[in-house]
Amino acid sequence: MLITAAEARYPIDEPVLAIHGSAGRGQQWQNLEQSCEFRGGFHAPDLAGYGQAARDAGYLKNRSLAGRLKPLLRWIDQRGEAVHLVAHSFGSTLALELTRLRPGRVRSVTLYEPVIPAILRRQVAEGDRQLLAELESLAQIVGGTRGEVGMETFMNYWCNCEAWSKFSTSTRGSLAGQAGTVYEDFCQAMAVAGDVFDAFPAAIPV
Repeated sequence: MLITAAEARYPIDEPVLAIHGSAGRGQQWQNLEQSCEFRGGFHAPDLAGYGQAARDAGYLKNRSLAGRLKPLLRWIDQRGEAVHLVAHSFGSTLALELTRLRPGRVRSVTLYEPVIPAILRRQVAEGDRQLLAELESLAQIVGGTRGEVGMETFMNYWCNCEAWSKFSTSTRGSLAGQAGTVYEDFCQAMAVAGDVFDAFPAAIPV
């Protein structure tokens, strides 16, 4: 059954924080924001290192997962109630870290195409182990080659094998310029300990 955006529109009374992934922008959540009535507010910021936050002073001083989390934690702490988290790709690692750090301030977590090495590292299924190996290999390519080569591999892996060829020259240049930040995303996600989410009150599907 196909549900259109108009049919899916319904009110959400609590605040929503939407977290984009690697090489993304907060504007990627525009369709979601338009598909529902967010009475409690909808916040989709550019993560530190991307878009309007590309030169975030705090992050430039502390290029770490903690530096990425700081403005998101500040936003959550300023709300008067628990929030919903929606995250994509690398943003999923951030979402679970936010939930771990502020368990009483997160009402729900919705993950789309999550990249969470900390969870994959503790799985025994062959498919999960293979995915982790692919992510580690992809990180090495992004971090160890020229920006354009690394990001071509990155985009073709996540989108499809011909994604890069469909981008304009300016888009390719912009993506190539983000290779260093994308590599930081991988390093920060990989650095999260495998047992960090063991205390979660509910099982986390992979």
